[in-house]
Amino acid sequence: MYIKRSIFSDSFIRLLAVFLGGAIGSLARAAIVIPLAINPLISVFLCNITGSVLYIFAARICGKNLKLVKDFAATGFCGGLTTFSTVCKDGAVSIQDGEFLLSFAIFALNLLFCVASIHIIDSLADKFGKASK
Repeated sequence: MYIKRSIFSDSFIRLLAVFLGGAIGSLARAAIVIPLAINPLISVFLCNITGSVLYIFAARICGKNLKLVKDFAATGFCGGLTTFSTVCKDGAVSIQDGEFLLSFAIFALNLLFCVASIHIIDSLADKFGKASK
């Protein structure tokens, strides 16, 4: 007997994939941030760069054919691993502590390196791969 999956069940499964990926990504971020015991801005910077590279890689590799894997890896895991809100919160704390230049530098480096890493990986995928956007 053939049973057609409904739009609701497809959406639920995709949301579940994002949820599970996000939980694992958040745990990965904690595993990077907590043991490093360095300035939180720098550890979050490392997470953001890693997540940006993994995001574009997962998005390009998965393309349109593997939506569930893309939901888990790109949206979920990388969304949990990276966090703009943490950069802003830690930046505000650093400014309050009188570390304005450090806060500004880390914020600018997050933006610059995350955008650059996505551009580089995307360009390499266009040049060497057959993955779809």
